Amino acid sequence: MKPMHFWELLAGLAISALLLALFLPALARSHEAARRSSCQNNLKQMGIVFKMYANESPGRVFPAVSPFPGNWIPDMRQVYPEYLSDPIIFACPSSPFLNSGTFRLQHDFEHPGTRLGEFHPDCVSSLFYVYTGYALGRDEAAQALFDARAVLSPEDFGESSIEVPAEDPAERPLPSPFQLPVLWDRVGVQENDSNHAPKGGNVLYADGHVAFQRYAYYSDPEQFPITFTVASTVNASIPQLSPDCYP
Repeated sequence: MKPMHFWELLAGLAISALLLALFLPALARSHEAARRSSCQNNLKQMGIVFKMYANESPGRVFPAVSPFPGNWIPDMRQVYPEYLSDPIIFACPSSPFLNSGTFRLQHDFEHPGTRLGEFHPDCVSSLFYVYTGYALGRDEAAQALFDARAVLSPEDFGESSIEVPAEDPAERPLPSPFQLPVLWDRVGVQENDSNHAPKGGNVLYADGHVAFQRYAYYSDPEQFPITFTVASTVNASIPQLSPDCYP
């Protein structure tokens, strides 16, 4: 058998490298598409949880926001475990913050008698998805709510202002439930601070549908809440949870 010459070997390696370079981006896009789909399913499940809660609450409103400072997520005491049995759906599978200790107790200083390493509702944070509990449709409203929550206590906000959509379209407030965002992917100003690439996020709307929106580097009501203003205010909040939730 004739031995392979150096140039033949080099050509073979070059072809292999070229095929690998062409294949890897496609594989990465496939994996991201699967994670994005899983994330969308999480949001749809949470939409069902919110409506179940609202249908049994006075005023048919969605849950209030968490009382923990900087934690833009539903108050887990209102939905867990009666309406939500598996809180891990609050963790986006493609988030850079996801790890084996997500939502689990790391210490028992404030939770004596509990088992370490187990899920606890006090540890659910907005590092994955963001929820304000208010009917917001513009960057200016999100900025105002963010500024108000920085100086006011949780008791000053009360319940959510998001209501179950009326059956009669004529009775629905503006913006319509189809356009009213309820819960969305945490999208940071920095690329490595976001759940998905290309930069953007899934959004759950009040009528229950979920759509992916590209990130807007400016104020645009049509792309709210996946905008720079929301990313630099509400989304950028660092939840101040119980110290038992941190390593």
